Amino acid sequence: LRMDSISLVMFSREGCHLCDDAWEVITQSTSDFSNVEISHRMVSENPEWEAAYTDSVPVVLINDAWHSQWRVDADSLREALVSAGARISGESE
Repeated sequence: LRMDSISLVMFSREGCHLCDDAWEVITQSTSDFSNVEISHRMVSENPEWEAAYTDSVPVVLINDAWHSQWRVDADSLREALVSAGARISGESE
């Protein structure tokens, strides 16, 4: 992660249609940001994640802070990212 990068993490599990929908919203909503680092983690990869998030997936964290669960709203996601310091590609650094 670059120093000015914004971290967005989505936790999901296999066979979760809400997770698939959320991932689509995330990838489309963040495509024009230059400093947002997206990662997709399966709760099954880590017992702590499984314990914390299994009943709530998809769970989205921005800079390790809870943003949403179950459904991702594109507008509120973009607002939260901009508030966290996300920049649209082409904006001055």
